[in-house]
Amino acid sequence: MNGDLLFSQMIAKVFAEGHRKEISGTLRRDFLYSRFVNYDVIKPNPSIIVNTPTKPKTMKQIILISASIYGMLSVILGAMGAHAFKKILSQEQLQSFETGVKYQMYHAIVLLVIGFYFQFDTKLQHAMGWSFILGVLLFSFSIYLLSFSQNWGVDLKFLGPITPLGGILLIAGWVMLLLQVLKIKG
Repeated sequence: MNGDLLFSQMIAKVFAEGHRKEISGTLRRDFLYSRFVNYDVIKPNPSIIVNTPTKPKTMKQIILISASIYGMLSVILGAMGAHAFKKILSQEQLQSFETGVKYQMYHAIVLLVIGFYFQFDTKLQHAMGWSFILGVLLFSFSIYLLSFSQNWGVDLKFLGPITPLGGILLIAGWVMLLLQVLKIKG
């Protein structure tokens, strides 16, 4: 079975690059009549086999992964807020918590849209993406922690200034999105 994988990788590489001539006559015939071939006999050329090295995540991947995580967490936290946290939090704390969940979901959707739409090949697009990611993290998660601070008996008032900082980053992300759209259309 190992020959199966190597043979298919070799063929995929050859055809993907458009170098059909690199396949020898025998190998081409074997490819065309592949159901009669003993794959273990074929010795693929190692230079043709696709070796995909592990490379760092691209900005596009970071945006889409962040969007997925933020979206998933907002659904989980929203459900918890609607059911389990109603018994624990006061009405005011619950409203604050729900605000954090809503903003997290709104911006998870925004991250999905920009993640699929933009290539993130400019500094403006990178800055926009990081503004949304960090803005959600600072804004929503500081609200979550502040909502529970009394229940935990922990003084988290130092997080008070963090929430507006997250809001400023979210606003900055929207401004950069507007600039990017104006740049595209103009």
